[in-house]
Amino acid sequence: MKLLMLTFVSLFLITGCFPSPEMAHPEYKMLNAISDREQKHLVFSKFPLEKQLEIHLAATSQTHPPDLSFVIGLTMHREKMFPVLISQIELDKKELLSPNISVDRKFEIDYRKNGMLYIFDSIINSFKCDIKITREQIKFFLEEELSLNYRTNHDDLIRDIFDLLNCPQFSKQA
Repeated sequence: MKLLMLTFVSLFLITGCFPSPEMAHPEYKMLNAISDREQKHLVFSKFPLEKQLEIHLAATSQTHPPDLSFVIGLTMHREKMFPVLISQIELDKKELLSPNISVDRKFEIDYRKNGMLYIFDSIINSFKCDIKITREQIKFFLEEELSLNYRTNHDDLIRDIFDLLNCPQFSKQA
């Protein structure tokens, strides 16, 4: 009996680590089928920014460990990504106001926000003073970071934001 139970639990844990074919995002499945990394990123780069973000979020949430291979492509868009990230976070926040939202969906939205904040941090960390960003955008992302329910250590993003605020474009402003 113990052996049967151990087999069942092991099988459950193993299958839980990989996306099921019916759950996988269609574009992510198509990109994942491309074996050549450069070709995969070339195809990925042809999608609109919103679709690229959607594919990246699917790649990080439907695989274990999370597939972060598309974050570099998103980071290269620099400040063009900020409005896309803000728009998606705002849409997710509206969905959270729904009275019928499940606990699982709330967790998924929080996880998605974490992924989007990771992209934001990657952009400001990679390009430092060479990006154009407003104080309002910085404030938005900082508030969203601090609103994440399950994260207690916000030091990396906060440090990167302070580094960004020391850039010449902000030191001239009062």
